[in-house]
Parts: sequence; C-alpha cells; structure tokens
Amino acid sequence: KFKQLQYKTYFYKKRKEYSKAITDYTEAIALGVDNEQIRYKRGNCYFQIGKFEKAVLDYNNTLKYDPRNINYLNNRAVALDQLGRVMEA
Repeated sequence: KFKQLQYKTYFYKKRKEYSKAITDYTEAIALGVDNEQIRYKRGNCYFQIGKFEKAVLDYNNTLKYDPRNINYLNNRAVALDQLGRVMEA
C-alpha cells in the first residue's frame, strides 16, 4: 500500500495536484510510515498551495530528525516569512 502511495504522490506533484499528494502523504503517516522525507514532501505541498502554517508544522517535524539540515531550515524560514514571522526564522 505504501509503495502505491509513493508512486501516486510523485505523479500528483508532477501534475501540481498538491492537495491529492497531501492526502496520500497523510494516509502514509496514518499507516505508520512517518519519517522526515514524508513530512518534508508534505510540507512542500502545503507550501505550494499557500498553507504555510501547516508547512511550518511539517518542517518542524523534519527538524526533529535532522536539526541541521539546510533544506529543512531554509524551507521553514521561507514559510515563516510568508506568515510574517521573520523573527522566528
């Protein structure tokens, strides 16, 4: 089931169907497959549709796995900037 979700999310993102990808990433998490890459990719999808608060939550979760990852830190900073919370970035 998880492999199917991986393939589907890949194609959804390619077609810019971010909401569908978010649904499948959320389903993967519900199935117990919760890791930094799923959270990071879902965060990116939230960012693409303007749900910056949810993106920040996912980026914060990725940083629990790897607090020095420059991509995670950068994406969180950009999302926080979009929310007008520059001082938190």
